[in-house]
Amino acid sequence: PPGPDDKPTPVRPAGKPKENLSSYFNNWVKNLNNTVDKNEKIKLTKELVNTVADRGGDNNIDAAVSTLQKFGTNIDQNVRTAAIYKLKNKVYMERSLFSKFESILAEHHLNLYNIGYTAIVNENSRSYITLTRNKKNKFNKIYERYI
Repeated sequence: PPGPDDKPTPVRPAGKPKENLSSYFNNWVKNLNNTVDKNEKIKLTKELVNTVADRGGDNNIDAAVSTLQKFGTNIDQNVRTAAIYKLKNKVYMERSLFSKFESILAEHHLNLYNIGYTAIVNENSRSYITLTRNKKNKFNKIYERYI
């Protein structure tokens, strides 16, 4: 899995067209303006960066940077600067979603095999991971009984 939060995780090239996130940006600004808690503002900023990394193209990256510069003046300056840097360099604000998913499984004493999946790491980059479904395991049999 990718390294600690302070190391950039490259964004996966997407096979689908990028979405127009203008309504997301409008809602983000509303949520930011309605939030007084500093930690919640940081959380919203990380969410913005990660959403654009997942679903945005170059136009959305430019729009997100502009939105942060215009409406993010009440966000901690260091967080805002880091977010703009991450956006411009097309990286996530934190570890990849996969690492978070694995840690949630571990908290419940599970792993990918237990829930019927295997992770395949791309040879070119440890950040590109494909999950494939296992055909035989106990979880699948239990699940199929209830369908």
